[in-house]
Amino acid sequence: MEFTRASQVTTGILFLTSMMISRSSWLLETLSSFRLRMLHRCSIQFRCGDMLGQSITFTLIFFSKAVVVLEVCLGSLSCWHTALQSSFQREGIMVCFRMSHCMLAFMVTSCNCNTELLNSLQYSKLAQTPVFRQVRKIFYRLTLIWSRVHVFVFHPSGITRTERDKGTLYELTFRGESSNEFKRLVLFRPFGPLMKVKNEKVDTSSVPINIIVPLSRRTDKFKQFMHNFREVCVRQDGQVHLTVVYFGKEQMSEVRSTLENTSREVNFKNYTLLQLDEEFSRGRGLDVGARAWKGGNVLLFFCDVDIYFNADFLNTCRLNTQPGKKVFYPVLFSQYNPTLIYGSPEHVPPVEQQLVIKKDTGFWRDFGFGMTCQYRSDFINIGGFDIDIKGWGGEDVHLYRKYLHSNLLVVRAPSRGLFHLWHEKHCADELPPDQYRMCMQSKAMNEASHGQLGMLFFRHEIEAHLRKQKQQQNSNPKKT
Repeated sequence: MEFTRASQVTTGILFLTSMMISRSSWLLETLSSFRLRMLHRCSIQFRCGDMLGQSITFTLIFFSKAVVVLEVCLGSLSCWHTALQSSFQREGIMVCFRMSHCMLAFMVTSCNCNTELLNSLQYSKLAQTPVFRQVRKIFYRLTLIWSRVHVFVFHPSGITRTERDKGTLYELTFRGESSNEFKRLVLFRPFGPLMKVKNEKVDTSSVPINIIVPLSRRTDKFKQFMHNFREVCVRQDGQVHLTVVYFGKEQMSEVRSTLENTSREVNFKNYTLLQLDEEFSRGRGLDVGARAWKGGNVLLFFCDVDIYFNADFLNTCRLNTQPGKKVFYPVLFSQYNPTLIYGSPEHVPPVEQQLVIKKDTGFWRDFGFGMTCQYRSDFINIGGFDIDIKGWGGEDVHLYRKYLHSNLLVVRAPSRGLFHLWHEKHCADELPPDQYRMCMQSKAMNEASHGQLGMLFFRHEIEAHLRKQKQQQNSNPKKT
């Protein structure tokens, strides 16, 4: 599948050159424009954000690097509207296809096929035209870029952001040989020629994360959270501090026991347990946890006990935050009710096997702003949470809007390593009308997809239809 996408990219863009060579061919023009439109949809897999913070996000896997590099570099050519003589039509198409095959071979095997490309152009009548001089120059630039970054191929990812009055910024991140070694390539494509902004190595091994979890009761969920925390944060990452802010005294001993057991089992000492003898307030708990840190400026991850994440997300959190410059608001994938997805509680697999990103298993929670990565200094300077908000919801949106109106860059993008595990939601009658409405909307969206809810709503009608069909079959047996 990835090979098909890469071939579509290279042949699609070079097909556009062929179209400009043979402008009289309406069929070629139709095919090339269709292929480029299809290309655009393939390279941009997901859109998210609100009106004030628009961002386009995509996941780059293997050949997807080529998709973005080709689209950025070749898309900036100034020669697409150059008309050539009709005598060059046939030969120009052949040269474009040779270049396409050469690019594919280079991206697949990292071989040096400049010689083949030069031979294709040397004996061509098009070799001296402005179009192919630019294409040849861009191809050299592509091979140079690829040769420098092809060793960082294990976990590429990227974010693009379009500024309406400036252009498009591409941030490509490639993983190196070790789990904490990354290379970041930042390209800016203004409404003009391409500009390279930054090319740097990023080491995340020295960036600790303080994960803050507010909690009230729910000890069973906390044990499940600590199981994932032990595997991901302690055994894989090793640069994480956990702060648990517990409200009340009931079940406090069980929470303390869970933390102490984890500490003994994996020799983990980097945790803090704070107790507040007051009514639960998520914003209040996160605010207290953030201000309780005394080790200087630290990267904070505001989390919930129902959240499941992997080690890749922790590095994504580190790479998309910068003190005084940007904060990260990931869009997580929210799980539907497993009982409805798999038919019955007996057929529900373990949690690790449920985390599949499909339209029937969950949805991207683009309306949620509770999970966020930001540095403590930025959180303190922005004023923190509105601690007057009690109960469920509202405090996260208030903080998000404050960041949008600040000078900091808000990175709003989906994360494939961050999941919200399904749990039954109760909306208290004591909530104000706006909070109660938000809670009920979230409860409805968490249960199942639109199609699954429809099947559940009309199940009696469906069962009646099946009974009638069975009765008709029994009353009209087939003749043998």
